Amino acid sequence: MNRVANDVFTSTAQREGISPFLLRIIPEAFVFEDQGKEGESAKIAFHPNPEFKPKTYEQRILHALDGILFIDLRVASHGCHS
Repeated sequence: MNRVANDVFTSTAQREGISPFLLRIIPEAFVFEDQGKEGESAKIAFHPNPEFKPKTYEQRILHALDGILFIDLRVASHGCHS
């Protein structure tokens, strides 16, 4: 997974109280696609990895997510710290 995307996922999950166990499966549970830049943001699409088999109810919910991350490169270049 793209390091910046991982940092954003991690900092958001920690802020929202998401289990570290779920954070660890993100690289396996999703396929990430770099879609370039849009203005001052990096655009990264994520989709469920069809080869990932969720083992818990929480993993099934997480694995159902599909979307696009917009990462402000001005903030990301300073690092993601909680």
